[in-house]
Amino acid sequence: MCSLWVQRRIPAQCTEKLLLIVLAGTRLRLELDRIPLWRGDHVSTAQLSEDFARYSYLPRLREPSVLYKAGQDSATLLMWAQEWFAYADSYDETEGRYCGLRGGVLISTIEGGTTEFLVRADVAASIMASRRLASLVVEPASPSVPPGARVPFVTKGFDQQGLEVEVPSVARKAEGGAIGRDGVFVAGEAEGAFEIEALAGLLTAHAAVSISKKALVTSPLPVKLITGPKCFRGSVALAPSRVGRDAGQIAEEVVAHLGGLVGSEVKVTLEIVWSIPSGAPENVVRTVTENCRTLKLTSHGFEED
Repeated sequence: MCSLWVQRRIPAQCTEKLLLIVLAGTRLRLELDRIPLWRGDHVSTAQLSEDFARYSYLPRLREPSVLYKAGQDSATLLMWAQEWFAYADSYDETEGRYCGLRGGVLISTIEGGTTEFLVRADVAASIMASRRLASLVVEPASPSVPPGARVPFVTKGFDQQGLEVEVPSVARKAEGGAIGRDGVFVAGEAEGAFEIEALAGLLTAHAAVSISKKALVTSPLPVKLITGPKCFRGSVALAPSRVGRDAGQIAEEVVAHLGGLVGSEVKVTLEIVWSIPSGAPENVVRTVTENCRTLKLTSHGFEED
């Protein structure tokens, strides 16, 4: 049986053959620009769902989740800024800013709610390029520990959009004990409530620590830091016909997990090796060379042999 969403769109033609179960991101971007479906610099997923349900000149989809999946997949691709769009959890009209604006990283399932937005790539890229460290948070916020305990405190930084960013350099101060450059606090013998302070530039953040002998019942001694591998390298051959899909999957399943760690640095390099016995025609050489310049490839060029 067709859903109410489908019945509303094509009440007289409820035929499975007419309904798309997959919508390519390129097609979604085409419709966004062609009609256009943008409402200014963005459009909510709820509004898009209504548009696809209402207008017969748009592709006929089996259900709204087909639309949301296309938006989710496209916004996670590495080349989102050149070919697709970005994603935002919400838009604050009062402050005129996007909350949770991101592109090229893992995005949890889009539900088509009224607060979710697809954002024009050029607008999102401009905002993301101007991101700066705007606030700090110290975790844990208020632990209770026994005298002599070792507790690791982590300082996290966030930009204007509320997304986590790297904190380049942190200075720390502690009452009631000593704290090292690695953020590990060693509680003193005196009991009471004390403060941990983190400073990065003009920004500060605080955490409260309670030192009590009674904390021995609930707090194991000592608190140990967990360490693991510090480097990762990987390479894979991509099929030319599926570069976009496969690269997007690698970004979602591998790069996003590594880049999500505080203090991590990820570098991704795409290498292209091509050859043809008969030689490349002049128009292809010209087109590829110009595209490489536009896309700012750090090195490229054709060779005679």
